[in-house]
Amino acid sequence: MQQDHEILFDELISILEANTVKAQIAPMKKYMKGQFEYYGLKSPHRREVTNDIVLESKKLNDHDFKSFINLCWNDPHREPQYVAMESMKRRMNKMDESYIEFTIKLIESKSWWDTVDFLASTIFGKLMARFPEQNAMVPDRLIASDNMWLKRTAIIYQLKYKDEVDFARLKKYILSTKGSKEFFINKATGWALRQYSRFNRDAVYEFIHSNELSALTKREGTKYL
Repeated sequence: MQQDHEILFDELISILEANTVKAQIAPMKKYMKGQFEYYGLKSPHRREVTNDIVLESKKLNDHDFKSFINLCWNDPHREPQYVAMESMKRRMNKMDESYIEFTIKLIESKSWWDTVDFLASTIFGKLMARFPEQNAMVPDRLIASDNMWLKRTAIIYQLKYKDEVDFARLKKYILSTKGSKEFFINKATGWALRQYSRFNRDAVYEFIHSNELSALTKREGTKYL
C-alpha cells in the first residue's frame, strides 16, 4: 500500500508528464550545461500546474513531508526539485531544527546555482534567523568546508536579512575565500556585498577598497555604490 508521500509524488509526476513541453527540453538542458533532465516547463507554467501539489504537501506529517522532498530530489528531472523547494518555502513555519541538516544535505546533492541559491537564502537563511544558537556555529562549519556550494551558502545565506546582516561575519567569510579562482565563490561574495550596500553603503565601500578582492567580487559588489 502506498504511503501518502508516495501518492503525492506520483501525482506530481503525472502532472509534469501531462504538461511536458518537448520544444523547451533541449534549451533548458543546454542552459544547465546538460546536467539535468527536464519536462520543459518554464517557471510560471510549472507553478501553475503544480500549485495544488505544493498546497497538499503542507498537509503531510513531518516524516512524510521529508520523504516527499527526498523523492523529488532523487528524480532525474529538475522540475521536481523546484517543486520541492517551493513546498519547503510554504512549510517554513512548521520547520524545526532538524531541517537545518536536512537542507544542508539537499544543498550538497545535485548542486548547481539554481537550487543552492534558493535553499541558501530562502530556506537555510530563515532557519538560521529562527535558531540563533545554530547560527552561531553552523555557517562557520560551512565556510570551512571543502565543498564549494556549502561555502557559497555561508556567504549568501544572509541575502534577505536587509540591515540585519552580521557584516563582521560576512567580511570574515569573504576574506577567508581571498585568492579563490572559483567563479561561483567570487560571484557570491560580490553579490552579498552588493545586496548589503543597499543598507550600509559606506561600510561596504570601505571594505571593498581596503582589501585585495577579486575583480569579479569588486565589480559585483560596487554596482550600487
